[in-house]
Amino acid sequence: MFQKIKQIIEGYFKLMFKDPKVEKIAKYRKSVCDVCPKKGHLVNISTLGINIKAVQQCKDCGCVLVAKQRSSSTCPMNKWKA
Repeated sequence: MFQKIKQIIEGYFKLMFKDPKVEKIAKYRKSVCDVCPKKGHLVNISTLGINIKAVQQCKDCGCVLVAKQRSSSTCPMNKWKA
């Protein structure tokens, strides 16, 4: 449980403070998620003081994809590695 929380915080940190290497990985992961059947519907959220509108969540793990794609976690469907 602690590991998942750590990865969520890490993903949001990397979303706020962009790094070209991380963004390249996130772009690839987004292309994988875009065709995945587990990609959820758009939802409006506000978290960690960031107002992120119309984001998508993974139906498998429940993570917000813009953060998940930037974290050091593995796709729960094993479509990309950490």
